[in-house]
Amino acid sequence: MRLFNAVGGAVELSRDGGASWRVLGCVTQPVTAAGKGYRASAWAKDGCVAATAVNALHVKVREGDDGQCGVIFSILPRDATDEAVVPSAARMVTDIPAGQGPFGGEGTPAVGCPVSYQRSAVSSQRLETIPVCEALPRDYLPRIGDVLTVVGERPVRWPVDCVIENRFGGLITLSYPDDAEVIGTVLKPVVGVGRFGGSLYADVGRIRANHCGVVEVSTSPLGKVGAFQIVPSGHANSPEMPYVRTSTQWLVVGPLDARQPSWEGTAPLFSGYLYPSCSPRDILADDWVERLTGRFRVTVKTTREPTWRRMVEFGMDPGAPLPEQANTALAEVTHLRIRFPWE
Repeated sequence: MRLFNAVGGAVELSRDGGASWRVLGCVTQPVTAAGKGYRASAWAKDGCVAATAVNALHVKVREGDDGQCGVIFSILPRDATDEAVVPSAARMVTDIPAGQGPFGGEGTPAVGCPVSYQRSAVSSQRLETIPVCEALPRDYLPRIGDVLTVVGERPVRWPVDCVIENRFGGLITLSYPDDAEVIGTVLKPVVGVGRFGGSLYADVGRIRANHCGVVEVSTSPLGKVGAFQIVPSGHANSPEMPYVRTSTQWLVVGPLDARQPSWEGTAPLFSGYLYPSCSPRDILADDWVERLTGRFRVTVKTTREPTWRRMVEFGMDPGAPLPEQANTALAEVTHLRIRFPWE
């Protein structure tokens, strides 16, 4: 994907290594700064996508001076600008709706995808050819006219699914077409559903967001809010996140051996693999089979239904308070399965 950082600049996608490009939308507000990011951005690689979501992309330029957060800039859809985590100058705003294009549709990158840039005299519109881009330097500051390129990368060995036993001590198993491996354990099961704002743009059983410290899964239909989060143990124990240990909306995971490092910024859950991928318009496309099989989907087993079924649906009005039943909406869930797209 490449983005022309100017008012009216094109947001384009190539599926053939840059030989041809298709326009996804355009830039309505260029980015001219980078700012202090959220806590988990510290675990992202410099010059790479730090977070991918239906309502935002965040790019890490470098580690902050305090060592606690990354210095980032954001790329936003047209209808989610109020949810930005950085100052206005550090936001590129597009005319692409949340949940489409690079925000959960075509061209959505995974955490860790490299971002490069090319200085350009162009102040608007598109170019036919772009010289080879350079990796973002540590002192990178976006300028109007820059051309940003995000290169999508997929691991050579691609899983079929990741199954999580939703209980204390439950196993986390990653399966491949020819093998399966137990990679971790559950330190705290998920029981409830929270009012996570970005879930407004993600359908039931779809990944809403992924960054180095979170996988968020929507339980709500489009237009409603409701989701839960999977977090690594180190992030769950961060001083700014005491609610993770006391609330029911978070599933805490870690390595099988407690002596091993926590999973912040580690594949497969927190870098390199997962990204939001769902569009209700897929069924109308000419390549609808390819699109529907090319999406992540989260399903569950419950005490009532011990076979795989659709994610438990629980949605709330965006402005409504959290109802008491939300705290136990997932109490019957015994297993979760993240089904990977077909290759």
